Amino acid sequence: MIDLFIVTICVAAICGILGTIIVHKDYIMITGGISHASFGGVGLAIWLGFNTTLGAGIFAVLAAMYITYAKRKYGDKINISISLFWAAGMALGILFYSMSDNPKATIQESLFGDIMEIGTEGIVLLFVTAIIVIGLLVVFYESFLVFLLDDTLAKVQGINTIAIENWLLVVISVGVISLIHVTGIILVMALLTAPAAAASAFKIGFKKQMLLASGFALISCIIGNSLYFALGISPAGSIALVSVTIFAIVKLILNSSKK
Repeated sequence: MIDLFIVTICVAAICGILGTIIVHKDYIMITGGISHASFGGVGLAIWLGFNTTLGAGIFAVLAAMYITYAKRKYGDKINISISLFWAAGMALGILFYSMSDNPKATIQESLFGDIMEIGTEGIVLLFVTAIIVIGLLVVFYESFLVFLLDDTLAKVQGINTIAIENWLLVVISVGVISLIHVTGIILVMALLTAPAAAASAFKIGFKKQMLLASGFALISCIIGNSLYFALGISPAGSIALVSVTIFAIVKLILNSSKK
């Protein structure tokens, strides 16, 4: 239970901070591309017999580097490149896996995740990622804030927006890999974006949005885990569904209050 508590807190912190950045900078499609491209690394790791988290991480970082290059080169047409990269990563993962004789459990864990079965490696990765994310936010908060609100203003103030974006996407890729242990590649987008999207619906400051998004992610994990213990259903699916439900409820309440 202590491990589950640590994992839940780390997930809430990562989703609250990175999720808010992803939503504000409209990195949702980019994050989806990174997460699904990482599956190619999972398949390669299974085929060659090395650590799947390492394989996924390598592919995720490479995807982030390519996407930053494509974003600067193609601009608004980047979604086409991301979609193709997304498909290519999944296709490579399936291809590499088909060439392997390893058991299916490995690929199922990467695709669907399981917070109840997360091992020491996954806990350490989540903890380290949470510390890195919080640390970067504390040290570079002012630069991040200007970059997130206005690229042009950031450049005028002498902020290297290209470097910030490159590092942000690398950190997001690390965050994605750490969360794969919890919800899997297929559902990681829901946990990263739904709590932050719900928080962004409120007219509050950036810091408060991050805290609120972390709270929504924490509630999603607690309720999702409770449903697992009570009904024996998938914790990953429950957590993702609860996070989406919270977003829907928030939007419904706010829209109703405007009428």
